[in-house]
Amino acid sequence: MRRKLQFLVGVISTLIGSLLVCDGGILGENTIDIAIVMSIMGVGLMTTSKFRLFK
Repeated sequence: MRRKLQFLVGVISTLIGSLLVCDGGILGENTIDIAIVMSIMGVGLMTTSKFRLFK
């Protein structure tokens, strides 16, 4: 269960980061740094979760 939760938090974090990159009007124009950090953290969480979608 913990693996799946960590994977989902990673996916959500990556999606929020990509949304901030695409639309800078949400939090202002200077959101690129926050978006990059969120995306990197999301990918890191997904890769370290050891959860497999396809078996």
